[in-house]
Amino acid sequence: MFWLSISILILILLTLFTLIYLTPSYLYCLLTACTRTLAGFKRKEISIMGERIVYLDNQPNKQDNNKPTLVMLHGFTANKDNWPMMSLFLRDKYRIIALDLLGHGESDAPLEADYSIEAQVQRIHQFITAIELPAFHLLGNSMGAQIAATYAALFPDELISVTLLDSAGIDTPIKSDMIKALNAGHPHPLIDCSDPIEYFDYVFGQSNHLPLPLKREHLARQADKHQLHHKIFNDFHNSDLLPYLDKIKIPVLIIWGEKDRILDKSSIKIMCPLLNQHKVCIFNGVGHLPMIEVPKKSALEFKQFISEFKL
Repeated sequence: MFWLSISILILILLTLFTLIYLTPSYLYCLLTACTRTLAGFKRKEISIMGERIVYLDNQPNKQDNNKPTLVMLHGFTANKDNWPMMSLFLRDKYRIIALDLLGHGESDAPLEADYSIEAQVQRIHQFITAIELPAFHLLGNSMGAQIAATYAALFPDELISVTLLDSAGIDTPIKSDMIKALNAGHPHPLIDCSDPIEYFDYVFGQSNHLPLPLKREHLARQADKHQLHHKIFNDFHNSDLLPYLDKIKIPVLIIWGEKDRILDKSSIKIMCPLLNQHKVCIFNGVGHLPMIEVPKKSALEFKQFISEFKL
């Protein structure tokens, strides 16, 4: 029995070694599929003005339509799979839709498209109209948060609330490491970085324990998108969120990672005086992606926000 247990343990370790170090691409896909399944997501796609948009939906058959709906927008260079971990803690009470914005993930990525914030907002509006979604809660991270906030200003009757995680679109009093690097003429840390350790240290505030081969796999999947990513960044990064903030009449939850090196938390001081109803949460030790670093805490903050504002 002892030697059988040892043999099984060795087999498990060899399997893990093979997955991590010899077939990281397979493991990357496997982990993605597992998190989607745990969150109850099914993959769907739709054509919006001739462009394919791929999204995840935890109620693809339109069952339980009495549940309120959350729509989740990822950030620049990211994709819909940034959201399943946070969704694990929300799936019981909400229908959740997480989509790949045009130019990201599995959605079409035309180089000639307009990726300005306003154009992306109109695209999301067309998507919402196409799937016939009633009033919903909108969540976004980084560029996705800027899109969400602009959407809330332009289409207030469609939303119940908006949640902004580490939002783009503010000229911050304190410049982040990324902004300092770009102002100094250095390569873009989200586009041009080839060092997986440096990249993940930039994005995450806490030590990221993802095995190095999986970090390399993540960057490898971005390798052929440099031209597209520079086009998208050039289209949206000068868009100013400030003119839209005082037009947002619905409750706003602002979440920020205290150690965000991409977009500094000093944005909050600029945003709050312009908002009618808002709540702020800053996670200590967290970087640019709270929904990945602290998914349970992020979900809990959202639930408390909904409860406090009686939404």
